[in-house]
Amino acid sequence: GAGGYAAVEHWKRRFTIEVIVWPAEDQATADEINGKVVHRVRRTVTQLQLSLTDDLGESIVIDSRPHTIIGVAPPGFRVTGRPQLFVPFAWDPEDMPSRGSNFLTVIGRAGENSTVRGAMAELDSIYANIVAQYPENITNKGVAELPLSEWLIGESRRRPLLVLWGAVAMVLLVACANVVNLVLARAESRQRELAVRAALGAGRGRLIRHFLTESLLVSLAGAAVGLAGAFVGLRLLLASFGGSVPRSDSVGINPQVLIFAIAVCLLTGVVVGLVPGLQMRSGQLESALRESGRGSAGRQSRLRRGLVVVEVGAALILVVGAGLMLKSFWRLTQVDVGVEADSILTVRVSLPEERYPNEPDGLLFFESFRDEVKRLPGVEDVGLINAVPFSGTYNNFSRVIPVGDPETIATFVESRVASPDFFSSLGIDLLQGRLFTEADHADAPTVVVINKELARQILADGNPVGRRIAPGPGAPEWEVIGVVDDVREHGPDDPPAPTAYFPHSQGLRNTMSLTIRTAGDPLEIVPGVRRIAGEIDRELPLFGINRLDQLIYDGLGSRRFSMSLLALFAGLALSLGAVGIYGVMAYTVAQRTREIGLRQALGASPRAVLGTVVIQGIRMAGAGIVLGLLGAILLRRVMGSLLLEVSSLDPSVYAAVAGLLALVAVLACVVPARRAAAVDPMVALRED
Repeated sequence: GAGGYAAVEHWKRRFTIEVIVWPAEDQATADEINGKVVHRVRRTVTQLQLSLTDDLGESIVIDSRPHTIIGVAPPGFRVTGRPQLFVPFAWDPEDMPSRGSNFLTVIGRAGENSTVRGAMAELDSIYANIVAQYPENITNKGVAELPLSEWLIGESRRRPLLVLWGAVAMVLLVACANVVNLVLARAESRQRELAVRAALGAGRGRLIRHFLTESLLVSLAGAAVGLAGAFVGLRLLLASFGGSVPRSDSVGINPQVLIFAIAVCLLTGVVVGLVPGLQMRSGQLESALRESGRGSAGRQSRLRRGLVVVEVGAALILVVGAGLMLKSFWRLTQVDVGVEADSILTVRVSLPEERYPNEPDGLLFFESFRDEVKRLPGVEDVGLINAVPFSGTYNNFSRVIPVGDPETIATFVESRVASPDFFSSLGIDLLQGRLFTEADHADAPTVVVINKELARQILADGNPVGRRIAPGPGAPEWEVIGVVDDVREHGPDDPPAPTAYFPHSQGLRNTMSLTIRTAGDPLEIVPGVRRIAGEIDRELPLFGINRLDQLIYDGLGSRRFSMSLLALFAGLALSLGAVGIYGVMAYTVAQRTREIGLRQALGASPRAVLGTVVIQGIRMAGAGIVLGLLGAILLRRVMGSLLLEVSSLDPSVYAAVAGLLALVAVLACVVPARRAAAVDPMVALRED
């Protein structure tokens, strides 16, 4: 393959890291390889940075201001997002935000003698006093208190984690039922061996020690294989979904879980080793010697079949859950998010106030940048927006009420600053009125375009075009000039939020993004965009360079992660259930060899024998399917909170899963049934 070098700038050194690029057969493989290369380069750079402690006291420039390095955070330190630099929190007295602005998050530690609940109650009291003192600034707002761990993990905990824990418990239940089934069958098949050993003088304690040694060795070997599989599986999961799982860099093999898993393996080994010894009663041993190993289908056989029913039921519950989540995810991918995301590149730029102190200066930069990017080959349209949809930048909120309607409660809307061509670049449809034009400049009357959801909430009566909205009584007003279609900016699994779009020339922000529509692959124009930015201002870095369709896809990462894990657990449970049915039927055929031979000698056809065995397996599976359907219906409320666009009682999913389980049961019975049908009556009747 080709070799290249990635140059990495540190505070006062320049590192060169060799990067080897392997040839790839297709784009998907190339993307996967590039992702691994980037991950390793970043990890190496992080290690280099952390090793350079002599940088303390040195000066670096951030947004044209010199800063002194006073400390290095430990590896993996993170409060929210992925901050790389921390600067002191301070405001210029002449640039204080208005009271009522809510763009800050407060993180506090409760005192030694206080509790989180008590701290929350005290915050509620403080906030109530602030509201009473400044009612005009904090209308229609509230305070939300969350433990830091819950806030950091977000939607990845609670119901999804409980469902995954339940899935793990189900798989463990199925696995245990399978092991017990196999142990009972093995113990029953070794009754004659035990009787012979006892008759030759082996004591009960010696036999128990022998079987314990056997089972513990097998359990320890299984634990070693399982531990290796856990390490490999964890690496595969993080490689596939690490970017969508909060704090994935701190995920590892938990010591407590590891101890629990090893304890389960050892306990299983002890139980498996004790079962044969506990069955060694003199009456049973004498009976085993007399029966000469012919076996019977007694109480243990009924117990084994009951365990198979439990296995199939638990497997069905998991497969139903995985099927519902799969259908829900497929439905989400079909949801109209309100934009044409294909072939869209987003590029984010932040202007330092020291070099762009005035709004006209910033406006000149962004419009020059936009116009030059428009001239690149393959670029069809370019827009400007302060917060790109689906990017997670949703800290721009405003309070609005319709002017002349004091009875209407103020609505909090997501505030966007956009250029006239932003809507066309993303394919957002105009429903009423008009969009921005170049005539809506800074000296023109203030105007606003709202989305359909905002029009529905505050301007439901009549045509909203021409109405005026304002943050509050006596505040500056904006005229509604148009209504556009809703955009699900938080992702297809969230409803559209009320949104107001303001002209970029009447309220430009220091940080803006370009939305670039291209004729081909958007990533191909990235070098040209970087070159243009460097020609205008070589000190400005570009960030937030993403494909818009990839942002939408990544927004469903948590759901994909939960769905994939649940599908994996369901597949394991289904496989174990099939093994359980196969094991019971195979053992039954082996125990009933003489009976089957006698039936065939009396005229039973191989087809009749085969049908008898298959019907027995289907009966067990049918009982398990009924049990599983009842369990899935009882647990529908748990799954309902994880589903969108799909009912937790979707009949098509339940019917498909029940049919799948029935098919698996038939397939699991085929080999034992064929073996039974192939029994030679003369050989079977001559068996000892």
